[in-house]
Amino acid sequence: MGIISHYFRINPKLQNPAVLFLLFFLVCPASDSFAQMLNLDPIPWSVPADSTSSQAFIIEVARFEETTFDWAADRLQLTLILPAGLKGTYFLRMPHITFDKGDIPLFSRWPGVQGEAVVDTFWTENRVSSFGQIEAGANSWVDWPLVGRIHYGGAIGLPVGSDRLYPISSVSFPLRGEIRKDLELVPGVHLALSAGSLYNLDSGSDLLDPQAFPNGQRWGAALSLYGGPNRRIVLDYDQQNREGRRSTLVGLQGWLPWSDDGSWGLRVDRQLGGSIDSCATWRVALSWRFDNARHRPGYEEPDPELSLEK
Repeated sequence: MGIISHYFRINPKLQNPAVLFLLFFLVCPASDSFAQMLNLDPIPWSVPADSTSSQAFIIEVARFEETTFDWAADRLQLTLILPAGLKGTYFLRMPHITFDKGDIPLFSRWPGVQGEAVVDTFWTENRVSSFGQIEAGANSWVDWPLVGRIHYGGAIGLPVGSDRLYPISSVSFPLRGEIRKDLELVPGVHLALSAGSLYNLDSGSDLLDPQAFPNGQRWGAALSLYGGPNRRIVLDYDQQNREGRRSTLVGLQGWLPWSDDGSWGLRVDRQLGGSIDSCATWRVALSWRFDNARHRPGYEEPDPELSLEK
């Protein structure tokens, strides 16, 4: 617990954001399906105890491993975070992926996702390298009577990229909406509970069947320990159900500063109960974050008169 040395509160004078990018919470019926689970990264929340900036640039290098079927993928992902008014943020993700399927092509593992018009090489190709799907989104918060502050956010996947990267990425049109409640257990220790829904339009191509893109719900929890600017440890639990396909993911991540305005983080995720429906058993990611100090919570501009006196 020695890492918890400082608790940072967001300025209470922050006002409502000027623009709401996306907010929805859909309830999708669950039913049996041949669909699998397209990989979707968590929404990058801004939380009260965190002192990272609302304007940042993140470089992530990730490795996906599927031990049962000998699948692996390497991903370089760039994330841009921008202020959305005074209390929200926009984000934009841009990945490049190299996907190695070993000796087991996609339709050999999951015949149910096969589309009507399949290119012959799609059956036999074992290595694909391409830009993945670009994703945009936003998050903010609102104070409600009785329940207090609720964070909400959404993300939309743009129909660009390649279906040959499925299920790491695709050209589908996923829409997500989530809400999150952050609870302070003790100073510097927070528990966040979240829930959300996914509505996934198919890619419109003939390579993959529409059932390759199921709708669904997710719920999760995150225990966070904050130790000052750019210092945090987070334990995640994530449960998903997409039309009968299930995923239970646990993750551990840690962040440390490498400069006054930068930090690096290491994240490890493990799929529990196997990965019959998901893309990987393990994921390891190393990230570098570059923050704009002027957009940190509580930042105050230097007084020019004091500077002149010095």
